[in-house]
Amino acid sequence: MATYVLRRLLSLVPTWLGISLVAFLLANLAPGDPAELILNSRLEQPPTQAQLEQFRSANGLDNPIALQYLNWVAGLVRGDLGTSFRSGQPVLEEIGARFPATLQITVPAFGLALLLAILIGVLSACAASAGRW
Repeated sequence: MATYVLRRLLSLVPTWLGISLVAFLLANLAPGDPAELILNSRLEQPPTQAQLEQFRSANGLDNPIALQYLNWVAGLVRGDLGTSFRSGQPVLEEIGARFPATLQITVPAFGLALLLAILIGVLSACAASAGRW
């Protein structure tokens, strides 16, 4: 049993890498230059070329996409999710700030889904044992 569980857990690694790679690539295929979009929202005037280059360099956006992804995965392994481009705060802090609201939504939804699943399962078992199926 332990071997089975270990194998299943190890199979999660390539799955997570695949999902993260697809999400990363989709985010990079989005139209527009991230540095320009972010600086336009932060500054009152359009950013200069020097400001764009400085932002790209500071955030690793001047590296090839493959290197950006590898750097992100390396940070993820260390527990560093990076810095939010939108707020400038660490991503882990951003997630932590929103976690209580997420729990307020997911816990009741999970409870309702579990209740409905048990109810439907019991009704199906009763119908099957009564010979209706």
